[in-house]
Amino acid sequence: GIAAATGSYINFMNSGDSFYDNRVVEAIFKDGCDSADIIYGKTRKITHDLPRVQDCPPVEVLSEYLPFSHQASFSRLDLMREMRFDTKYRCAADYNFFYNVWRNNGSFREVPHIIANYDERGGFSISNKRLCMREYARINGTVRNPLWYLRYCLICMKLWVNERKK
Repeated sequence: GIAAATGSYINFMNSGDSFYDNRVVEAIFKDGCDSADIIYGKTRKITHDLPRVQDCPPVEVLSEYLPFSHQASFSRLDLMREMRFDTKYRCAADYNFFYNVWRNNGSFREVPHIIANYDERGGFSISNKRLCMREYARINGTVRNPLWYLRYCLICMKLWVNERKK
């Protein structure tokens, strides 16, 4: 893992995920991005339907959610060694890491590339949306916000209805 990594940046992929193509890493670092703490780009989401490309909202939405997938990001290795993923979060360790980098005025750079293919067909985060939402709220402090509870309840109801349809 992190202890054995070499180089300036590190990327994490899950089983079933991959880089968009075999040239994307070279293209990103050829663009001169090597001064940012976090480099991120678009994700191609693989679903049961047609694949779709997810654009990235502004990084400021980190106050509420992760605007990019960790598969489509590169973190400075020294920063990752210092802060690491907090494994007490089963679903949102990546969000916690990026949120803390952002809160500590870390630098983020979006690149105009599709970086990763992300397999959404039954992964842990997709199968545990309620847990992910609760962990995000604990991390960013919205857990005590009444609007967050309302949004959470509405999403839970939607998930429940969708589960009943299956």
